[in-house]
Amino acid sequence: MNVLEHIQDDRAVLAALKKLSPRGRIVVLVPAGQWAFGPADLRLGHYRRYTKRSARPLVAALQLELEAIRYYNFVASGAGGGTPESPAVSARATPRSASSIP
Repeated sequence: MNVLEHIQDDRAVLAALKKLSPRGRIVVLVPAGQWAFGPADLRLGHYRRYTKRSARPLVAALQLELEAIRYYNFVASGAGGGTPESPAVSARATPRSASSIP
């Protein structure tokens, strides 16, 4: 999924996806760093950018198992140049305690 930053209630969308495929995977690609939020984001209709720190609680609140979270293509894009995609989040709809999420 590469649209989460365009949706005001990102948590509700992830919850709906979890219901559609309770044992499936959700892969999310989002622009990195709220600090880089600027005019280009507004023109693109973004509500936010994400960090690993902001993505983890979103996943934990929905009791999804966080499989991986990483930044990618960030240095090549540069802050303010394009929309660096990050973090990439892969999560399963398998209940897991929030304290065990990496």
